[in-house]
Amino acid sequence: MEGGLALGIIAIFIPPLVVVIRAGCGVNLLINIVLLFLGWLPAVLHAWFVIIDKPNARQRHAARKYEDREYVRPRSRSRSKSIDRRTSYGRTREPVYTAPPADHGYQPVPAPYPSDPYYEQQMGYAPAPRPRRNHTLHLRQLEPAERHLTKKQNQKIADTEATRLATMDSLPVTNSTTGAPESTKNRVLETGASLIQNFEPPKRLCAHLNAFHTYANEPGRHVEANHYCAHLNEDVRQCILYDSDKPNARLIGIEYMIKPHLYEKLDAEERKLWHSHVFEVKSGMLIMPAPAAVPDAVWEEAENKEMEEVVVLYGKVYHLWQTDRGDTLPLGAPQLMTSFTSAEQFDFDEVVGERDGRFGVDSKKKAEKRGYIQEPEIHGDADWAWKEKERTSAPADDLITVKCVETVPDTKIIREDTFKIQRALLLNASPWFTPALDKASNEEQVRTLTFTETPIRVLHYFVCWLLNGKLLIEEFTDDLEKSDRELLAVRLWIFGDKHLLPVIKNIAIRTIFWQVTGKNPEVQTIMEALHGSPTGSPLRKLMMRTLVANWMVVTEEGDSEPGYMTEDLGRYGAIAGFTEDFAREMENLIQGMRMMSRQPDKAETYLVSEGGPRGCKRFYEE
Repeated sequence: MEGGLALGIIAIFIPPLVVVIRAGCGVNLLINIVLLFLGWLPAVLHAWFVIIDKPNARQRHAARKYEDREYVRPRSRSRSKSIDRRTSYGRTREPVYTAPPADHGYQPVPAPYPSDPYYEQQMGYAPAPRPRRNHTLHLRQLEPAERHLTKKQNQKIADTEATRLATMDSLPVTNSTTGAPESTKNRVLETGASLIQNFEPPKRLCAHLNAFHTYANEPGRHVEANHYCAHLNEDVRQCILYDSDKPNARLIGIEYMIKPHLYEKLDAEERKLWHSHVFEVKSGMLIMPAPAAVPDAVWEEAENKEMEEVVVLYGKVYHLWQTDRGDTLPLGAPQLMTSFTSAEQFDFDEVVGERDGRFGVDSKKKAEKRGYIQEPEIHGDADWAWKEKERTSAPADDLITVKCVETVPDTKIIREDTFKIQRALLLNASPWFTPALDKASNEEQVRTLTFTETPIRVLHYFVCWLLNGKLLIEEFTDDLEKSDRELLAVRLWIFGDKHLLPVIKNIAIRTIFWQVTGKNPEVQTIMEALHGSPTGSPLRKLMMRTLVANWMVVTEEGDSEPGYMTEDLGRYGAIAGFTEDFAREMENLIQGMRMMSRQPDKAETYLVSEGGPRGCKRFYEE
């Protein structure tokens, strides 16, 4: 290439020299100019081919080689050892990708290769394309630990990767956002568009509010948000959130606000995504920045009227831009946000005080002036992020005092007993304890849970099951009489049904089944079972079948078996569905069964004939 370039340079200076000589001899000027152009034309074409087109020609030639799928057979270091790439034995080195020299501007392109499991799966490389003669091969890295690359080539790849990763950092930043400053052209277009286009939705914005949000998955990490809100209707508002009130503010999120009657109609999981505004209003954290032209007294009155409406609303917020961590672009998934519910959840004085200084307000004075605003009752599903944090961050030794208060029937004697149980055990045992402990927290009784309708013995068995996983009533290790055992089992089932404990219910119903099968339960047991269980429950079904199966029936011979008598209906008259007609019908059915089968004991052993685990499992809870 260097020789051709020198020849071209010499050819450029020859035509002017000839023209000068001819001009000295008196030749016409026009003829000299034409000769000069014709003399320079070959030199220019030669220079274009040598300097410009030759690399392009080489690149086109290399591309044709790739398209033709020509392959080179890998050679061993020993020329006497020829290796056929089509065989799977005798290899001494691995074939690698190759590419033309990088100094010619070529991009490394993976070579096409035939289907060869050994190359594809074991080595991960394809055979190299056939290079041009006298062409130096440059290896291309497939993996960071490729051993064929030299130290210089590895460093080059590392520098390229570092350059790619640092590309975002090298871009200009304008208004705390990655990107170049806005051009004059776009500013002019913005001005013209604002005069011509229709911007009706933003024109409905009627309120500017300022407050702080916190991340639902990271309570305590706060972000200041300027709300620009509009009414969709009387019950729904929608707000655009910015990180400041300046013209170059970044849009960081959205918020919707609804009234309580709409919030209560949402399902439980949806309600957990919403937050209350009571603390924001009552603490003075939520403000309406005042315009400069409006007197403070007038604006204070208007702000308080707005707070009276906002205090009852529930909000749902998503932030799209995490400006608090320094992001210069909206990165990652939208983040669910929530509100603060107390000043102890973050550095209230410092954070809110800094905001007050910028806007020229005093949140403490605002809190005093808003003292007349009545606090609404907050729904138990709102502000769920803080309740979840309290449960998950509670220490293992956070003990709850479980207190049982029992009134002895037909007496004025009151018995009490208390237990110390870890909060985590209660929360893991049943979902019933979640709202119960939350309610206790709201009533400032964080460490006490009181049972007033549960017998002390039942609570003893429950605590024992909670601590060691065993319900002793099933193992018959205690010294209980039959009547006491069946009554205790009934009470345990009722306790498990009320407090969402299916394991205790199944153990209790199994114990009741074996206690009453073929036997006559005590009247008190039947009464408590029928009064304490809902209609259609497994316990009620079992007790009704037992009651009917053990009903006293008089045979044709005048004989009768021990059992419940028709006169006992007075005790059961208060139970829904258990009427005298129902009892008579069951009595006739049992008597007819006995007479037809001539098996007097069939009714009494009705459950036994279907007994065993199969008969009992019909009364289990899933």
